[in-house]
Amino acid sequence: MAFFELRQYKVRPGKMDEWVRLMDEEVIPFQISTGMVITGNFSGESDDSLYSWIRRFETEAERVRLYKAVYESDFWKTGLFRGGDGCQHQPCLSGGGKAACEPPALLWVNTILGKVKRALGYTYHAFRPK
Repeated sequence: MAFFELRQYKVRPGKMDEWVRLMDEEVIPFQISTGMVITGNFSGESDDSLYSWIRRFETEAERVRLYKAVYESDFWKTGLFRGGDGCQHQPCLSGGGKAACEPPALLWVNTILGKVKRALGYTYHAFRPK
């Protein structure tokens, strides 16, 4: 089953234009050339330091293969990030696979709290002071 990967980057102040150029002209074309499927890329509307992009994989095995093709390549290791370019890559792992798609263990707590919050909101609006 296909799945998507959302990657988000915090870009240093004043470096967004340079970052977008790097992504549009070097990173994304290179990754597409290795077989990576990029479904979207965009910078934040309310946070001008946030850059996000989305990649699609058919299987976990494909993701592993494409990661190896990209991140172990000479282009990636020596040609792309030469240092001092204002770009810093810090991955944030959020899990993956089947476990990432399963509901949290205490989903019932979130459900009850949400219903109580909604009920209190409607109750508050139902009473009018005299």
